Amino acid sequence: MDIKQIKIFCDLAETRSFSKAASMSFISQSAVSQQVKALEQQLRLQLIDRTCRPLAMTQAGNLCYKGFREIYERYEELRNHLVAFAHEITGSVTIAGIASIVLYLLQPYVRWYLQRYPNVRLRIEPMRSNQTIDAVLEDRADIGMIACPKEDRRLGVIEFHKERLLLAMHPSHELATKKEVSIKSLQNQPMILFEPDQATRKLIDRILKRYRVTVKPIMELDNIETIKRAIEANIGLSILPEPSIAQEVSAKAILAKPFAEEQLHRPVGIIYRKGKVFAEPVKRLLDLLKSPPKDFGQKV
Repeated sequence: MDIKQIKIFCDLAETRSFSKAASMSFISQSAVSQQVKALEQQLRLQLIDRTCRPLAMTQAGNLCYKGFREIYERYEELRNHLVAFAHEITGSVTIAGIASIVLYLLQPYVRWYLQRYPNVRLRIEPMRSNQTIDAVLEDRADIGMIACPKEDRRLGVIEFHKERLLLAMHPSHELATKKEVSIKSLQNQPMILFEPDQATRKLIDRILKRYRVTVKPIMELDNIETIKRAIEANIGLSILPEPSIAQEVSAKAILAKPFAEEQLHRPVGIIYRKGKVFAEPVKRLLDLLKSPPKDFGQKV
């Protein structure tokens, strides 16, 4: 076994998800499965119970996780000391945040940061806003990224970006021929919306109320990927942040129209626990996020 296998197994044990473990190491789910199977063959033990949903650790798996976690932490500690000795930036950064931000808006920053600091272990965990806040307050994440951050005496907030909100639709929709769409034209339109407790949904509800527009919510979803698939199936319209639909718009699977009355935006903020002392890799990332990405070679 090697340290890569140990790290992948620990990520799987902690997340209980092949997809999450894969994203944390920037590999495919099948690669995670292959690494775990190879580990089980080496040890001649079954480490995970694949019949459970979510998956569960066997007794041997739990025992291995405890030992592997200690080994990996000692390895990271030693590596940090050695790299620090060579005056390089190393360590780890954990970012929690809603999927539409960390999977799309954040990615150009991530690529630049990892090119600049290849010895930093960057961990990104998509989750809902309330879960993100909990992760930051409980020190399971160094920083969080959420939409429409509210004032909280426990949290510090850094303004990050304002995402333009566009009306997303199937290319065959009756509004597809318009250059701009009036907010008032959404009256009685079938809409695919975020779930009512989500900040973006509350923002959209406030906008519609301000224009005295009533829509027909036909689906309420918590996952932006599912919303996009529903739009592609021509189930209804949705109001979505521009970066999260850029790929589908480029592929002409979805059309996106600005609003005629005004440009609508969703504020995005970086949150952190007040009083937290940041390690050097986190400080470098925050410095990057506080300034426009001038040298990324692409727009954010």
